[in-house]
Amino acid sequence: MAKHYALASYADGGDWRETEHLYVPRRDTRLRLQSLMALGYTASEVAAATGLSPSHVCNLRTDVVHTTVHVFTADAVASAFRDRWDKLATGPQANRQRSKARRLGYLLPLEWEPGDVDTDDTTEMFLSDPSSPETTENPEVLDYVAIAEAIAGRRVTLTRAELSHAIVTLQDMGVGVHETAERLHTYTRLVNRYRARARQDAA
Repeated sequence: MAKHYALASYADGGDWRETEHLYVPRRDTRLRLQSLMALGYTASEVAAATGLSPSHVCNLRTDVVHTTVHVFTADAVASAFRDRWDKLATGPQANRQRSKARRLGYLLPLEWEPGDVDTDDTTEMFLSDPSSPETTENPEVLDYVAIAEAIAGRRVTLTRAELSHAIVTLQDMGVGVHETAERLHTYTRLVNRYRARARQDAA
């Protein structure tokens, strides 16, 4: 079989990777799309981020009959997920999407369990310990300006280490879990997870 190439933007910064298959198992793509809905993202918003049509997004999210998806589609969904996995949607339909996703039993990313998705560079990022060497940035390269802006409630992009620093700082300031999540444009489960890690480190 001829070899094909897929854009692995979520795994290696946009380099082309070689693959023997044009199609890969659909399960991981479906789970990522369901988690994006649980975060409040609409099919139209995901479509704009992936280059797919809204109807295609809905089909990929709900179809359990077909078992494979094209590698380009899988890569596009994984890339969109990587950019949004720790950010609650804020659009006008976000709350409605989150409520619908809860009724359908869709999981937030941090509710995934090992084995829910195939292990690769993407899933390890979300399933591993946030303080492990693989996922913790060097504290010397923290962007304290970005952290300060995030603490003030501005929407900025933070690394995992910077997000952890912001959460702990707000906790030290006496800010509650829900307000912290609102300020950092994330969700309470993530705030609680980083707070728990900080308590363990301090013990």
